[in-house]
Amino acid sequence: MLLKTDKIPYLFTVLLAMFAWTTNQLSLELGKSPTIEISSKKYIKDTKSIEYLLTNISNSVVYKDIVFSVKLEIDACNGTPRIELGPPNMKGIETEKSTCENKKTASFHLAQFHPGSKVKLVTPVDLTVNSELYVRSNTAVRIIEFSVESFVIKYKVLLLAWLFGFWLFLIGIYLIAVNKGWFTDEK
Repeated sequence: MLLKTDKIPYLFTVLLAMFAWTTNQLSLELGKSPTIEISSKKYIKDTKSIEYLLTNISNSVVYKDIVFSVKLEIDACNGTPRIELGPPNMKGIETEKSTCENKKTASFHLAQFHPGSKVKLVTPVDLTVNSELYVRSNTAVRIIEFSVESFVIKYKVLLLAWLFGFWLFLIGIYLIAVNKGWFTDEK
């Protein structure tokens, strides 16, 4: 017998508490950093455009007067780029019209970018081309692609609920094992 049967629930609880605390601390620490996530980047054949979907995953940072630039590998910017704002963002008077600065760069000026909101940058192009996203801001900002880091920041409550459900599952297995007599020395 490796462990006394009356100590197993305590072990489950201590392990859950350790994982929950670690998840919470990690999420809080990562959430302090001003971060914008590139939620998706894709080429749309129907509209011949490159779309970046950006999410402000910072907990409390409102970016003001931020400019995004999509730099293309070759001369391909064709037409008028546009910015699609998700709630709670609103197009303000200060928001400038998006433009192709030259055939290689599309610029998007955003007056405010609120926590938890999304922005879609649409750049019309002549053909499929590689692109990079750049940012110009008065405050420090990190731009990251979807990763474990951004997942922990965005879904902290879901992770903690999952850990609690897993703890309930383990306690249920333990209770079934005790009722079936799996921990007794009788053979």
